Order: sequence, then C-alpha cells, then structure tokens
Amino acid sequence: MTIEFIRQEQPLEITITRAAVSATAFGEILSDNTGYLQIYQFGENTTNEVKAYLDDFKNANVSNIVIDLRDNGGGYLTALQRYCVILLAKGYTCDEAGLCGWNDRGNPYNGWYV
Repeated sequence: MTIEFIRQEQPLEITITRAAVSATAFGEILSDNTGYLQIYQFGENTTNEVKAYLDDFKNANVSNIVIDLRDNGGGYLTALQRYCVILLAKGYTCDEAGLCGWNDRGNPYNGWYV
C-alpha cells in the first residue's frame, strides 16, 4: 500500500507492506514496581515471550504484575500449561479443567510473582 500526504508543504509518499503479527504477548513496566503483561493468545512462542517479559520485570525489581487476558482468543492447551508452570509456585499445576494440584516440577520464578 502506498500512502501519499503533505508535510511542511512537501508531498511525501510512503510504501507500507502488510505482514502478519507473530507476537502473542506484550509487556511493559507501568511504574517503579508494577509490570503489565497482556497475552493475546496461547501459541507456540507464548511461553518464551512471557519468560522474557518476566525476566525484564525481575531485573527491574518489579514486585506487582497485572496479567491481562482480555480479548485472548485462546490457543494451544500445551502453551497454556507451559505458561502456568512458570507462574505457579513449585509444586502446583493446573489442568484444562482449572483444577490445581501438586507436582514436583520447579520454576525459576518460585513465588516471586505470586
């Protein structure tokens, strides 16, 4: 697509190429101690994206995280399960019915974000 417009009385033309957006999560630090994490869907890369944002939050000494799942279209159950493992304290996991139970898998953020 080509867009033509005038800036400071000079005609400008910009060509834009539309591409698929592959990100499934977005995060930012809202204040000194609050991070915001929005997850658009649970896809193949969601766990890695979430881990990267959590690492950024941890390095910035964020102590509160808002997790926004509004408008989340769903996705892979396995991606959701991997995501839950990094958020839950060691020993707990959730299944597709939302039931929590005990397991012996650990997570690198044990208790930091709970």
